[in-house]
Amino acid sequence: MCSRAILLGLFPLTLGTPLSAQAYLSGIVRTDSSGRPLAGVEVVILGTNARGVTAANGRYVIAAAPTGRRVVLFRLVGFLPTRTEVMLTAGDTTRANALMIPGAFVLDSIAVRSTPQRSTGEGRDGFEERRRLGFGKFYDTLDLRRSEHLQLRDLLRRKGGVIVEIGSVDGVRTPVAYNPYKLGPGGKPNCPMQVYLNGSKVGSGGKASERPPDLGAFDVSSLDAIEVYSNPAQVPGIYSGPTAACGVILLWSRQ
Repeated sequence: MCSRAILLGLFPLTLGTPLSAQAYLSGIVRTDSSGRPLAGVEVVILGTNARGVTAANGRYVIAAAPTGRRVVLFRLVGFLPTRTEVMLTAGDTTRANALMIPGAFVLDSIAVRSTPQRSTGEGRDGFEERRRLGFGKFYDTLDLRRSEHLQLRDLLRRKGGVIVEIGSVDGVRTPVAYNPYKLGPGGKPNCPMQVYLNGSKVGSGGKASERPPDLGAFDVSSLDAIEVYSNPAQVPGIYSGPTAACGVILLWSRQ
């Protein structure tokens, strides 16, 4: 009887050990303008696989989060991503709330070039800032100078995130970029990605596209940078919309 009592007394301690080593992250996400709760916001602890999504009341919980000082990213289509730093401690619940700002409301009030004005960080000058966020795939000036011997379609195939097939644009057979994660019957690509050149839309992307962007119209040697967003949820706010439902490719030409 004594041995049995000792074993029963130890059993809860054995179960409690893993739980005490876990950290928890929770909070609520609201809009900056009205304060209403936001549903569907993806919450990511950067550098880890820990993530969650806000419910209808704007609340989220991430269990079994990694401990230590971490950066938490909040993102939702149509809103600017926001980040905050937290300290996660084993056995404790840390709260991290966020206010999301609609991307369309962030405007640049100073024109510094003769080119069309854009929101801060939305043009070529925001390339490095967007790359640091960890979304999409990026080709910088050095990548492109090393690849001038390639056609654009072959270059895009190298890093993935794009399927390039020969399609028809104005009756002419030409390379078209398709989203690799949105396939039709038989696994055939049928979702053309939207292409922008220096912020201006080229052709029309999306499943309802009648004139998909023509990749054959661009020369790698004339480009300074490329950004590829295969996940529509990661497309920068100003480039989102119906034609971006299959993803977006941003091309920036050399000055």
